[in-house]
Amino acid sequence: MRNVKLNCIMPPGSFNSGIEKKCYSIYLGNGHLIHLGSLRTANNYMSEINRFINYQIIDLNENYISVYSDYRRAWLYLDPTWTAEYKTIKSLTAKCISIIDTKFESVFTYTGSNAIHNIWSTLNLICDNLTTTCNLLINLFLKRSSYYEIKKIELNRNRSTLIKETLKNYKGPGADSNKAFVKSKKEINLRYS
Repeated sequence: MRNVKLNCIMPPGSFNSGIEKKCYSIYLGNGHLIHLGSLRTANNYMSEINRFINYQIIDLNENYISVYSDYRRAWLYLDPTWTAEYKTIKSLTAKCISIIDTKFESVFTYTGSNAIHNIWSTLNLICDNLTTTCNLLINLFLKRSSYYEIKKIELNRNRSTLIKETLKNYKGPGADSNKAFVKSKKEINLRYS
């Protein structure tokens, strides 16, 4: 099975002040920065972060399977002889599906120190496109008064939103231990966990 294996640990001295100058650091793609006292601890954290990213990819792929299945079911309603609105829904949905396919492939090609940020951005983009696809399909099924299909698609949309929120709020595997502290761009205070 394909998986992401990153090593984005910044050595001590990457920052110029205080305790950060003596720590190894991992910068997550959502703006959180984790400082760790030893290379061994940093490697363990990086392994946990890799597991988290791979789990999110698996979850997004499962969601994509459901959304794509809904798209193929809706395809039967997208007759090209119908109104321009149906044609628009069909072309936008096809475009979103194409973007998602392309982005899933690119997740496994990122390397280097900026890879974790690129993967985070790509996963967020996939979530956005899944949500957009779900909204387009909901609009189509609303016109057909197919409420069972709408509820199924709403569940997939909610799942995409939940994955995006999980990515946004992830602070690293050590956010609750005493081995590291997490610093966010949005937080003024240091959080000692």
